[in-house]
Amino acid sequence: MEVYVDDMLVKSKTADSHLHNISLMFRVLKKYKMRLNPSKCAFGVSSGKFLGFMISQRGIEDNPDKIKALLDMQTPKTQKDIQSLTGRVAALARFISKATDRCAPFFKALKGSKRQIVWIAECDRAFQDLKVYMSRAPLLSTPLPGEDLILYLSVSATALSSVLIRKSNGIELPIFYTSHALQDAEIRYPELKKLTYAHILPARKLRPYFQAHSIVVLTNQPLRQILQRPETSGRLVKWAIELSEFDIRYHPRPAEKGQAVADFISELTTSDKGGPADIALEPPSTASASHPTEGTFNPSIPLWTLYVDGSSNRQGSGAGLVLKAPDQTTIEYAIRFQFPASNNEVEYEALLAGLRLAREMGAQQLKVCSDSQLVVNQILTQFEAKDTSMAAYLTHARRLLHHFPAYQVQQIPRSENSHADALSRLASAIDDNIDGSSNRQGSGAGLVLKAPDQTTIEYAIRFQFPASNNEVEYEALLAGLRLAREMGAQQLKVCSDSQLVVNQILTQFEAKDTSMAAYLTHARRLLHHFPAYQVQQIPRSENSHADALSRLASAIDDNIGRHVPIEILSRRSTADTE
Repeated sequence: MEVYVDDMLVKSKTADSHLHNISLMFRVLKKYKMRLNPSKCAFGVSSGKFLGFMISQRGIEDNPDKIKALLDMQTPKTQKDIQSLTGRVAALARFISKATDRCAPFFKALKGSKRQIVWIAECDRAFQDLKVYMSRAPLLSTPLPGEDLILYLSVSATALSSVLIRKSNGIELPIFYTSHALQDAEIRYPELKKLTYAHILPARKLRPYFQAHSIVVLTNQPLRQILQRPETSGRLVKWAIELSEFDIRYHPRPAEKGQAVADFISELTTSDKGGPADIALEPPSTASASHPTEGTFNPSIPLWTLYVDGSSNRQGSGAGLVLKAPDQTTIEYAIRFQFPASNNEVEYEALLAGLRLAREMGAQQLKVCSDSQLVVNQILTQFEAKDTSMAAYLTHARRLLHHFPAYQVQQIPRSENSHADALSRLASAIDDNIDGSSNRQGSGAGLVLKAPDQTTIEYAIRFQFPASNNEVEYEALLAGLRLAREMGAQQLKVCSDSQLVVNQILTQFEAKDTSMAAYLTHARRLLHHFPAYQVQQIPRSENSHADALSRLASAIDDNIGRHVPIEILSRRSTADTE
């Protein structure tokens, strides 16, 4: 027995068991003194109307009256007629494959006035196709308990669609069709983000199915990798968390598909605007035969690679860039801004500085790598620059890009941009102390020693041995103590953001690990060289200068000592004219 608000439905597989099931129902009703209206009851029926649908042993069909109302409609002549048409389609949407795509021409027709709509041949074809489709509307199936269900996804230029199906004796039977019209910012999503959004929508709308069944998503796109990669952030993180409560598996699409998913053969059918790694070329010129062909770099022309990143926090803002020449020579640059700037603005400033540097170095072909989704997609016209400041930066960036015969702009994960990130943090940081950094690229330490006259000594150390986070924190401390001793310091205040190191020195924590005990002994031995000293833990936000140096040391991939130029920028790049 199933209950829907004030409606009850008793289902039985055989006629013999049906009487027993009805008897059980009446016992429950009698126990709770409930009464039924005989005129609204129907017994022993093999099919009937329930909750607006026709229920039978074959499955779920839509109300014939609703279908007839749509089939009998005349060609719309006013805006009200089109609204009536789309309203009737919405009522039948669960039975219609890609309902929003089928209605797209009708939405275009609404651009006319209330009395005079723009009804063209495309609208008429869509109207007739819709009638033909509804004249043979699909029969929806009901899943069995514990049965695995299959989900197909599809993305078009205007809508996201899906179909949930079950397989019975090798035949694909639809359970529910969903469709969603892309609105505002959703239209500017990258293609794979749209596909991920198309995945989350049925999980919300068909939540009872997702909770009661294992779902197999058939896709040839890397949906699982997108949702599970460590650098996933923003909406994708929220969507990944939302989907994590369900039992979802991802399998490649089979070569053969049934009639139920005929409209879902192609997952991505949007207009070809290019992905996040599109090649942008200047228009071909007859005077320059050496220009690369459309979509490719010319292998005979040296290729330069530029990594850029920006950093903005309450202490200041800065940019870092790494320019790699064709012979793998690396040019590093850090810029500190003397004006307030948002995260997006410093990302653009980093890009503009990198483009100016590449132009000065005579680069002809340039590959630009940034971890800023907004900057990359605005340049590739995937996102619109509505803000005045962003529009000015975008115009400036495009003007600089036109100096290169061929260029490529692509978004990369933050983990692949750690070198430029460390430089930007170094530029934006001020007045800090000791820190260590250990990651999969390497480990390093950074320290800042301030003399009584406020003279500052900065130091970055890269380790050529594997080290844990706690070990590099100790190495940073030991290096700082040795430097302070060599400088003749008598009284020393040591600041570190490592809770473990500070509390072990202050005897608040015990060094149980052999490695930590050895480091602690060494640190205390060095501290005894100072007549007076103080060791204190500070928040990481107050230790950003040393943190930036440690990140810089751990990000580089060679052992050569280096001098990193730091430029001070007093006004925005958009204030200048090229």
